[in-house]
Amino acid sequence: MSIDLLQHQLRANLISSQIDIYNFANQTRKSLSPNDMYNFQFKLQDYSNASWVNSQYLEFRHSIRKSALEAIN
Repeated sequence: MSIDLLQHQLRANLISSQIDIYNFANQTRKSLSPNDMYNFQFKLQDYSNASWVNSQYLEFRHSIRKSALEAIN
């Protein structure tokens, strides 16, 4: 799997999580139950996890490039 493909998949997962949160909030806007609040919290956790993985990947990629440049110099 190429690096660009992996980055694209991570970004797509992040966007998908954002859309899920938005859609869920719109669907349950008029009538909230404790179960709805739990599910919303679960979707927020999914988004947080996707965001963390994306940032870790970008940090890893930056470190690899930095190491390569330092090795050249």
